[in-house]
Amino acid sequence: MRPSLTFASIAVLASFATAQLQTLTTTFANNNGGAAEWTNQFDLTVTNPAGVTIPWLDINTSTTTAGTLDIYVQPNGTYVGNQVNPAAWPASPTVSSLSFTGAGTGLPTNAILSAPLFLAQGSYAVAIHYRGVAPLYTNGSGTNQSYSDANIALALGSATAGLFSGTLFDPRVCNLRLYYGVGNVRNFAGAAPFGTGCGSSSIGDGSFYELFDGTTSTFDLSNRGFTMNWTGSSYALIPAPARSSRRPASAG
Repeated sequence: MRPSLTFASIAVLASFATAQLQTLTTTFANNNGGAAEWTNQFDLTVTNPAGVTIPWLDINTSTTTAGTLDIYVQPNGTYVGNQVNPAAWPASPTVSSLSFTGAGTGLPTNAILSAPLFLAQGSYAVAIHYRGVAPLYTNGSGTNQSYSDANIALALGSATAGLFSGTLFDPRVCNLRLYYGVGNVRNFAGAAPFGTGCGSSSIGDGSFYELFDGTTSTFDLSNRGFTMNWTGSSYALIPAPARSSRRPASAG
């Protein structure tokens, strides 16, 4: 049985407004896939003049091993004709993800980026390089390769059996869900363990984030807290009473 966890903010945080995350999903109905160290390529167009910020994404993996993503973004470029042309891409990843564990076939695997990725209005070639996990994707049919909403358009895509090298497979639709906020959203609230408490380390590691855009209304975590109650498969987040003390409360 997992314990309830109570967190309290003991530092005064700047007041920001919460930013509503939106999503754009291709498909998770995979019928093909590759291996670790393979790469998916596609084109992404940001149509909103304010740009978008991507803090994390979901992918589809056949493996349940630990892995990371390296993401290469080339402004004013296209993946078409450049899948095995390293000179058309940045020499190093534009951004990478934190380590994650693959959820398995057909299940979204969440990959949090090491830093939020801001993309201004314009067109980009994007490559996702899978490290330690094997990607799943869908064969392109001509009718399943374009996805868009009011802010982003995707044109998919290809796969290569390496990073801008190896056998080219085309067309292939990256199984992908993008989470994004409109504008250059840079501020996060986060959580990290402090000591072991009575739960020790049995609950494992984890993290969660909230985006703030800093433009409207206020939200202040100073001297406030919340409790996470284990429901059997996830945690339910419940606001806790405001604290009058700035010292962290002990648990036992």
